[in-house]
Amino acid sequence: GGWVQYTYSIGSSIWMVLVLEQWYSFTKDEDYKKSFLLPILQKTYSVLRERFLVNVGGRYEIILSVSPEINNADYSSWVKNSTYDVSIIKAFLKLYAKYLRADGKDEAEVMQILENMPQEPIGEEGYWLAQDMPLSESHRHMSHCMPIFPLQMLDFLNVDDKRIMENTLQNLEKYGTSMWVGFSFVWMSVLYACTADGENALKYLKEFSDGFVSANGFNLNGDYMQKGYSTFDYRPFTLEANGMLAEAVQEMLMQYHHGILRLFPAIPKTWQEEGCSFKGFYLNKDIKVSAALGNGKIECIIENTIDGQELQVLAFGKLKTVCLQKGQNILIF
Repeated sequence: GGWVQYTYSIGSSIWMVLVLEQWYSFTKDEDYKKSFLLPILQKTYSVLRERFLVNVGGRYEIILSVSPEINNADYSSWVKNSTYDVSIIKAFLKLYAKYLRADGKDEAEVMQILENMPQEPIGEEGYWLAQDMPLSESHRHMSHCMPIFPLQMLDFLNVDDKRIMENTLQNLEKYGTSMWVGFSFVWMSVLYACTADGENALKYLKEFSDGFVSANGFNLNGDYMQKGYSTFDYRPFTLEANGMLAEAVQEMLMQYHHGILRLFPAIPKTWQEEGCSFKGFYLNKDIKVSAALGNGKIECIIENTIDGQELQVLAFGKLKTVCLQKGQNILIF
């Protein structure tokens, strides 16, 4: 079929491995870890090291790098060190080294490769698609935003990271939505949620729902009613955008990144004025969070199965460190 560069790319394969690891990080299923996850991590590392990374003067380069859906799968789709591949591979190497350390194994080789990986291509306008290839037109796939989401390599509370995130999104806005499809709008919503911009996060969810969703709730990916959101007016049925819409709403209501639980981090003004709440969002298998915002206050209930866990909680710009007790823990902001 088409899009062979992306279907069989090392970046896409490793992204799937990272998702498989997320399952273990949530469930802590030791049988799954031993029988399935650890062998997958080891095999992935071996293939990556032996077939896709080349040592060039002490630095590593990615052979046959790609950035999804650029240049319509022609020869120029093969690029050098795409942000997509670089960021995914670095996230994997960091993760694999952590598992090696936990098992008492030597992670020195993995860390040596990680420390000599190329930097994600970047300029004043934020992340580029690849080395020597800045974003220069409307483009439907936000693959160059992987370090922002879903990899969460940047933290909006960090001044330098904030500038990169905002510049990257401003550059996407600069070229508009003419070549976007349904999933582009919900991905953009999540990206804005990561930058604490609830107004734009909601804006893109509304545009997706208005222009790309059929009467039965399925995403048709094209601006099939020709409302002017995109030049793509076809209607291929796809599912991923519906899942990312749910992800966007969750990220607007609650985030747990870089060890900090963030309550209502990216809600629009209307939600704040009218009040909003969520119930039963899991941080992991041991911690479940519910919270309600109303009348300028937040009440949060954290259900915990283990005594003595410390958790940092951020709301209204205030950071609290709490020692969770087994059972219900109630916080007021």
